[in-house]
Amino acid sequence: MLAAAVITAWLTSEDDNPLHIWSGYVVGSWVIFRIIWGIAGPQHARFSDFVRSPRAALDYLKSLYQGHPQSYTGHNPAGGLMTLTLLGLLGIQVALGLIMLAHHGEGILADTAIAELYSHDLKEGHEFIGNAMLLLIACHLAGVAISSWRHRENLVKAMITGRKSS
Repeated sequence: MLAAAVITAWLTSEDDNPLHIWSGYVVGSWVIFRIIWGIAGPQHARFSDFVRSPRAALDYLKSLYQGHPQSYTGHNPAGGLMTLTLLGLLGIQVALGLIMLAHHGEGILADTAIAELYSHDLKEGHEFIGNAMLLLIACHLAGVAISSWRHRENLVKAMITGRKSS
């Protein structure tokens, strides 16, 4: 559902489309849910289980390229870093959208001091992040495909079901 909301938001990003705004609310709700899930969810969903250093992610990618990657029951270091990156950027994206709505007297932050934070640069940042997300999503999908191939496991199925053969 998160992927569908992100795609819908990107496709409806012109002319203050109400579907774009509601898609943003769905994305924001999923970001909040994932943060809670990352703190209180099952072991392999928790941030404490998969947050590793950027160096660990680079080492994993190197081993993946060389054909002998280490297996992980949960997220691998590169997947964990991508999860945090996407989650962080989606959170920033939603926050920028809420500030823009508030500036126009709309949304859940309308008539608050938040509206005063609006600037043209903020709008440009919102658009830039939206487009940058496409590149990151493509990298994420490529990483899932390559890791699935190298590890000979269906990571897409594991992402949907929460279960992975170890």
